Amino acid sequence: MPALRHEAELLTAHLGDYVPGADALEVLDWTDTPPTPRVLSIDPSRGAQAQAESLFKQARRYARGAELARRRRDATRAEIAALERLLDRVEAAPAADAQGALEEEAATAGWWAPGESSRRRAAGARVSGKRRSYRTFATSEGGVVLVGRSATDNDELTLRVARPHDLWLHARGVRGAHVIVPLGKRDVCPPERLVDAATLAAHFSEAAGDAVVEVQYTPRRHVHKRKGLPPGAVHVSREKVLILRYEEERARALVAREHRT
Repeated sequence: MPALRHEAELLTAHLGDYVPGADALEVLDWTDTPPTPRVLSIDPSRGAQAQAESLFKQARRYARGAELARRRRDATRAEIAALERLLDRVEAAPAADAQGALEEEAATAGWWAPGESSRRRAAGARVSGKRRSYRTFATSEGGVVLVGRSATDNDELTLRVARPHDLWLHARGVRGAHVIVPLGKRDVCPPERLVDAATLAAHFSEAAGDAVVEVQYTPRRHVHKRKGLPPGAVHVSREKVLILRYEEERARALVAREHRT
């Protein structure tokens, strides 16, 4: 961690000032502007040098742990994305034998219990036998927000379902769902609905769980698909950016209010 490493570096830089047996060391922190005096606590039985070495080891251990956590997070997100793609293929398979082959593939990967019905898994995403490209969530003040299910569904939601005056949102700089707030032609999105929509955009993105997430938003009319762009990738103009402080409880409440009809 930066704080542990910084304290270790301060101790190392002032080892010549330490009096053996003392329980504290006064130092001047030149990384501050202006430099500020600090008092570092020392375990007298260990001394300043041993304590500095211990702090360096802790900092390296925490750094390795943080890197491992990031790798596990990335692997989990990749696995989730692969599972979602496979589920989409299962749902779109035209014949029962094709569905069976895909379900067998999922079972081999450990994602599917043998014999589980894809129709039951997809029931919440179908209306009158037709799969929707988006999920629908009720906001805290009574509005509605639409969230794309996959990269291909993002294109469908943004380019074919949303109207030009609807509001479009997306977690900035990362992969994630397109989010649409349906609005009237002259309506302005209420602040609480905007925050709820931004929370969903963050929740259904690679930035999920980050303390602060940048969410871009603009009327749908300013979102376009240029030739050659992959599924889900769009060109956005006249965007605004909301700096969202991600609240896990708010996200859970929104997800719990999903319309499943």
